[in-house]
Amino acid sequence: KEYKVQPQWAYPNVWMTPPELKREMLRRSDHFHDLRDDVDGQSAVNNLSRRIGSLHVEVLSCHGLARQETVADAINLSDGSGGAVVYLVAGAKAFCTDTIPGIRDHFWLRKTKRAVIFPLHHPYDHLYAGVFDADTNDFSGRVCIDVAKLRPDSTYVITLPLRQSAQMYARRGRGTIQLRFKLEWDDDKAAV
Repeated sequence: KEYKVQPQWAYPNVWMTPPELKREMLRRSDHFHDLRDDVDGQSAVNNLSRRIGSLHVEVLSCHGLARQETVADAINLSDGSGGAVVYLVAGAKAFCTDTIPGIRDHFWLRKTKRAVIFPLHHPYDHLYAGVFDADTNDFSGRVCIDVAKLRPDSTYVITLPLRQSAQMYARRGRGTIQLRFKLEWDDDKAAV
C-alpha cells in the first residue's frame, strides 16, 4: 500500500510504501537550520558567554502517539487530521519542525524542516524535545537529553519514550520519538 507523502511543498505528488518511507526518513537531512550566532565562537548577544560546541539534531519519527479526545472532536469541529509537530529547545535557542499529518505514526523525511544545529555554551546543557498535536496544541509528551552524557563526534540514532514530565510516571504510554544527533566540541578544554 502506498501513502501520499506530506508536506506537499517538500514532496509534491509523491507516493511511497512504508519501506520507502523508512529509507527516506533515515537519509541525512537536505538542510540544517543553523542557530549558531556567529562563526568564530563569540555570541552576538553576550560576548561573555563563549560557544564551546554545537549539537546537530534531526527529528526522524514519532510512533504510538495517543490521540487525545477534545471538546472540538466530540462535536466534530476539528478536521481530525491529528498532525504532529515537535519543538526542540537547547539553551536559549528553540526550533520547530514541520507539521506532519497522521493518526499515530509520523515520519519527518529528509526534505522536510526537521534538522537544526544548536550552539552549546555550557557542557551541562540539555536538549528538550516536546511533541504536540498541531490542530489542538495538546501536549503528547517530551524527552530530555543530557549533553554531558554524550560522546563527542559520535552519531546517535535513538528512540525514546515520551513522558509527561521527568518526575512523573504514567502506566499508559504516550508514544515514542526517534532522534538522530551528534555532539561536536569546539573547545575540548572548556567542555571538561
